[in-house]
Amino acid sequence: DVGLIQRVNTTALQMFGYHNKADLLGQSISVIIGGPHAAKHGDYLAGGKTTQEQLDAVMEKLRQVTGQRKDGSLFPVQVGIKNLYVGDKCHFVAYC
Repeated sequence: DVGLIQRVNTTALQMFGYHNKADLLGQSISVIIGGPHAAKHGDYLAGGKTTQEQLDAVMEKLRQVTGQRKDGSLFPVQVGIKNLYVGDKCHFVAYC
């Protein structure tokens, strides 16, 4: 489940050039990340290598990153990340 898209709204579908939720659900978050973070994103999540200090640096702060549409085109987007706890499980929610 780490790094997989579990929920997506209509606005995100339009922004990233997708027509239905099934195209994104269950896919790696890396399909919508472009630019220099695309190649590194898997490393950020792999094996719990991300430290609490690194998480604290990005949590709840809007950052300018590069998004990637389904057609491969890149575009600037502001993204924030929040924790969402469901029971004892922590999920990460990205918002634009």
